[in-house]
Amino acid sequence: MRLRSPPRSGTFPAVKTPRAEVGPENSRAQPSRSHQRLRRFLERLRTAWTIRYYGEYGHRQAYRRLADVRPDHRGRYTFACNYVEPAAAVMDCAAGTGYGAFILARSTEAEQILAVERSARAVRFGRRHYRHPRIRYLRADIFRANLQAAGFDCIASFETLEHVDGEALLRVFHRCLKPDGILLISTPNQETMPFDADRFPFHRRHYSPAEFEVLLKQAGFTVTERHSQEHTGSAELHVGWDGRFLTAVAKKSVQA
Repeated sequence: MRLRSPPRSGTFPAVKTPRAEVGPENSRAQPSRSHQRLRRFLERLRTAWTIRYYGEYGHRQAYRRLADVRPDHRGRYTFACNYVEPAAAVMDCAAGTGYGAFILARSTEAEQILAVERSARAVRFGRRHYRHPRIRYLRADIFRANLQAAGFDCIASFETLEHVDGEALLRVFHRCLKPDGILLISTPNQETMPFDADRFPFHRRHYSPAEFEVLLKQAGFTVTERHSQEHTGSAELHVGWDGRFLTAVAKKSVQA
């Protein structure tokens, strides 16, 4: 069968639109229910792929909407905003996909936030979905990065310590902080969430409150505040180190 060519512009028969259908809200045909279901399915598929690829199989939070990031992760950065002074130079170490640096940039008057992350995928995600004029993304291994000594007023590093050599990481932070600079750092509590290699395949170890304090002190930090989070579904932090996630506010000791 021979197909007809489409009619030329202007040759369509005029169709009188009922008055009730005229208006911007009816200027486009509404999608059918099957189309809506397909869109929802494709969006879920896209989200699942994003989490799998950019989150590197659950290792990182990879959500395009800040509201979808796990509440305890968002809560730590919201808490950190209270310690960032105007015009401060801030580092977010192991920044992941950039949502934390974005919270800091959006909610403080920091001059610049350096988001350091070794994963190229995560950095690409952050530059695309969590852009901000005061965030600079740096793809680098924190142990090899050429960072300025005493160049930062504040360093935030949440849920990083358990993944790496803790002593070496804290030495880097001590070198990079200005005198009396502030370190905001968190890690799972060994006493309430014991380390298990099968359950936590990306972790090297967990710390008890006493071990956490000693580690910070030996690296040249004085712990000034101790806070905890109870579970992943809450953004709230409370005073004390009795929760599942330990958060320390520590100051660089000038003598060290």
